[in-house]
Amino acid sequence: MNPIKELKKYWLLALRKKDPVAYNMYLATVDVKGRPHVRTVLIKSIDKSGIGFVTHAHGRKVDQFAHSKIVEVCMAWPTLAVQARVTGKIKPMSKDLVKKLWTLRPRDAQILYSLGIAQSSKIPSFEYLLKKVSALSKKWSDKKNIPYSSNYTGFVVEPQSIEFLHHNPSRLNRRELWTRTAKSWSKTILAP
Repeated sequence: MNPIKELKKYWLLALRKKDPVAYNMYLATVDVKGRPHVRTVLIKSIDKSGIGFVTHAHGRKVDQFAHSKIVEVCMAWPTLAVQARVTGKIKPMSKDLVKKLWTLRPRDAQILYSLGIAQSSKIPSFEYLLKKVSALSKKWSDKKNIPYSSNYTGFVVEPQSIEFLHHNPSRLNRRELWTRTAKSWSKTILAP
């Protein structure tokens, strides 16, 4: 069995079941001082290369990727009673896929990326942000398509290990750890 295909199967099933957090993936990184940081990103793709997500090119997580290429992500789908933890290497998403995903973003989200404000940077107020978005929205009101912003980038987590936890009300949870080997994957069963 290929655990990446299994992961995608669960994700697509969670989407079909309208799981409220089907797109959520909790991304853990480490900064230069060794402090952990966890935040939610949205899954944009799962394929043989890994799990893809998009973000602002000038944000803290991108700085942390430069420090450590190893990350961990966790997905928990309540409608399936399944959790998946993935440890892997972070690598850039293909530019073609990033640009395709750009075209699928809501217009306001595209405008937000086009402001040139670094993600997580200090701003005077939320109203300041709303005014900036409104001004650029008015400026581009005649544009059908918002031009691609270089601030919009994507990454892929290339799995080195995938752990599935199948929840059981009795707490006799089934846990499977898949570890990448030189040629395929090896499976280990873990105690709950």
